[in-house]
Amino acid sequence: MAKITGIVLTEHFDYIYAMLVTEQKLIISGNLIQALGGLVSLADELNDPTASGQIYNIIGNLLQSIGNSLQAIAGMYELENKHVDHKGYKIDENIETLEISGSWIQATGSVMTLIGQIKEEDNEIDVSEKETLH
Repeated sequence: MAKITGIVLTEHFDYIYAMLVTEQKLIISGNLIQALGGLVSLADELNDPTASGQIYNIIGNLLQSIGNSLQAIAGMYELENKHVDHKGYKIDENIETLEISGSWIQATGSVMTLIGQIKEEDNEIDVSEKETLH
């Protein structure tokens, strides 16, 4: 009976492990897609003739892409399960630091982009109001 229970539990744990690996791969893919989207937005912003808020959008999109990339890298390290000592530091602590840093960098970029977008919209509203007055 113990052997059968062990086989059933092993299969159950293998299934759970496979699901966790799949989930981690999806998170990594999502972060990389977001990083790519930020770079596409950055390229679009470089071609935007609207000067108001442009620098905020450029910096914000760049920071978001960097943050997403750091999160993806942390996820890749986590997926590889490299939780061993390396030169006195535990890699799992470095992974967590990398992931948290990426999250904060991405959040800062989002705020910068929000500020830039608000400035651009305000400028467009001012321009349209001036055009309707003439």
